[in-house]
Formats: sequence, structure tokens, C-alpha cells
Amino acid sequence: MKEYKIDGNKFSDFNGFVTEFDENVFGGLGWDGNLDAFNDMLRGDCGTPGPDENFILTWVNSRKSVDALGHRETLAWLRSRYNKVHPDNRRILDVQISLAEINNGETLFQIIVDIILVHKNIELRLM
Repeated sequence: MKEYKIDGNKFSDFNGFVTEFDENVFGGLGWDGNLDAFNDMLRGDCGTPGPDENFILTWVNSRKSVDALGHRETLAWLRSRYNKVHPDNRRILDVQISLAEINNGETLFQIIVDIILVHKNIELRLM
């Protein structure tokens, strides 16, 4: 089974994660950080990994990523999305922002891990 690796020591924010993941898993396809696209790309619809390819994703120094993609970074990410979402979805975003402001609610790290775990063809190893 093929193995892809990302290293939590190589990034300290979401943009850095995007670059690290794009280069080491998606082969530099130019993923822009859109999490809906991330989910689709993990399915293999975009070349690397291949469609329905079983693979191991090893996330070394993942403990550092818990902090780098924690509430502070989640709050910045949520705020950056505010004017990009449909106005009907802003109430949900308001709640998520309020939670992140008090270091509560889901973090980007948790969201990303949950997206990965949906894919039964991926064995995630957090190290």
C-alpha cells in the first residue's frame, strides 16, 4: 500500500498545511485550501492519489498540528470565509466564530481529520 507523509513541523498555520498537503499528497496539483475540494481530492478524482486507491497517510509531528490548526487558526479561517458563504449560512458561521473566540468548538485539525476518516481507503496514522 502506498504511503504519503506530511510533517507538522513544516507548517504553523492553515496556509502552510495546505502547501504541505498539496505538495506531499496531491503532487502539487494546486489545492487552494477549499475543504470541499479537499474531500473530493482525497477520493482520487483529481489524479493523485488515484481513484479508489488504498493508501496510508502518515502525519508526523501531528501533535504540533493540533496547536497550529487549533482555535486561534480556526477563528482566522472562519473569519476569512465570512463574506464567501451564502448569507443564509452566516448564522452558523457566527456561532462557530463565537465558539472559537472562547477556545471552544471544532478546530481545523479536527475538521481535517474527520474529513480524512470518512474515506475508508485511507489509513490515517497520527504520529
